[in-house]
Amino acid sequence: YQLLSPLMTLIFTVFYPVVVFLHIINLGWVFDNYILIYLHLGDNFINYKVSIYIGLIFLLLSFIAFYKKWAFYGINLIAIMILGGAVV
Repeated sequence: YQLLSPLMTLIFTVFYPVVVFLHIINLGWVFDNYILIYLHLGDNFINYKVSIYIGLIFLLLSFIAFYKKWAFYGINLIAIMILGGAVV
């Protein structure tokens, strides 16, 4: 959803003053359904639980990856294995 962030920022720049005006004239409810839709965008997600040891290996490889390319590839391999369900 982070890719929607710039778009949402542009929309909010116009949306906020309009909503303030609508509340002043007692029509603040007009955009309630759209706000609820936006607030529920993140409801559908997948949660992966990874053991602490895999997390520590990933963290260690992350620091090493600043200097060594093989560690960067290791991070990607672990991430793919986690998403594929091979590592839990």
